[in-house]
Amino acid sequence: MSTILDLHSHSEASEDSRAPVEAYLNWIKLRRQERPLDGIVLTEHRQFNRDADYRALEDKYGMLVLRASEVETDYGHMLVFGVNDDITRRFDFADVRLPAQQVIDEVAAMGGLVVPCHPGRPNVGLCEHYEKRPALDNVVAVLGLTDVDEPWAHVLAAR
Repeated sequence: MSTILDLHSHSEASEDSRAPVEAYLNWIKLRRQERPLDGIVLTEHRQFNRDADYRALEDKYGMLVLRASEVETDYGHMLVFGVNDDITRRFDFADVRLPAQQVIDEVAAMGGLVVPCHPGRPNVGLCEHYEKRPALDNVVAVLGLTDVDEPWAHVLAAR
C-alpha cells in the first residue's frame, strides 16, 4: 500500500501563501477522484512549527498533515524532512545563507533528509548553482513538478 503526499506545501505561516491548512485539505478532498492525495507536508519557509497540532484536521478530512521546513542555502532552497530537536538546535532556519553541504550532511547524521526543491527556478534553484559551482555530495533526491499545470503534483526524483 502506498501513500501519496504533496511534499512541498505552504500555509499562511509562510509569506508566499495565504491559505489555511484546512483550505488545502478541503480542496484536496473535493478533488480526490482526480488527485488521489493522502495528505500534505507543510514546508514553511525559514521555520519549523514544532507546536502545530493538526490531528483534528487530519481526523476531519481523513488525510495526513506532516511538518517539515524549507530553508535557504548557498545552493538555493532545500526542504528539510524529519526535523527534530537536534536539527533545530544546530541550524537557525531563519538564516538565508545556510551552507548547503553542511546542512545536507549534518541533517542526515541527525536522522533527517535534505531535498533540494524547485531546481530550475532562477536564483533559488539547484540547477543554476550547479552551472557555476561544484555539485553537492550526498544529494539523494531532488523535488520537482510532474506538470506545471498541476501545482499540487510534486515528484521526488531520487538516484
